[in-house]
Amino acid sequence: MVLTLEVDYPKDELVNAISATNRNLYLWELLQGWMIFLAQREKSPAEVSERLFFFELLTQHLKHAQEEFDQTRLTQLAKYTAEDL
Repeated sequence: MVLTLEVDYPKDELVNAISATNRNLYLWELLQGWMIFLAQREKSPAEVSERLFFFELLTQHLKHAQEEFDQTRLTQLAKYTAEDL
């Protein structure tokens, strides 16, 4: 089954529109669902390990995107504050 999604959201929409707390909760829910799915399909330990590694990479990517977004927001805020002085 191939799932094709055409999403046209701004680059920072995930970190801008959803709080980090909620995003972490959603990631936890996704991981739980994924583990149940894998257990029901009797995947090998190597297959489960590979998927967990993918999930860790995804989580790190989101963490770095949030940090980059926060830094950009702080830079813009400092710029606007300096212009107002």
